[in-house]
Amino acid sequence: MKTKNSIFSNAVKVIYLQEDDEEYSKLSKMFKIHGYAFIANSYIFVDVPSLKRDGWLKKEYLQFIESHEISHKILKHKDGKRSAVQEAEADYLGVRLCQDKGFRSAAKVGIKHFKDRNRISFKDYHEKFGENIVKMIK
Repeated sequence: MKTKNSIFSNAVKVIYLQEDDEEYSKLSKMFKIHGYAFIANSYIFVDVPSLKRDGWLKKEYLQFIESHEISHKILKHKDGKRSAVQEAEADYLGVRLCQDKGFRSAAKVGIKHFKDRNRISFKDYHEKFGENIVKMIK
């Protein structure tokens, strides 16, 4: 198990779990619900074996995943099963956070997969909802 401070918030720790970590078996059902990662309180838990298996264990993907999870916290989404609306909001804000931090490759990952994940392009989402998302965090 590897732990580090989030690159987006000093108040959040990122925990990278491997299959042989005791906590992995306990949290595997959460990964089945949430995917490669989820945030609980001030901890982001990352499913390293699944990312590796699917070819996503790359710096820019990890940065985008982290930004997406931090976005759930910033947007005050409740823990538990997320709605499609909340996932789109977190994807959008995640891209914006990556752009603000200068993580261009990570932002491109979010933009590239935005339409597959949300049934709308990042550009169209930005035009329709971007201003509302920004208002939510002010």
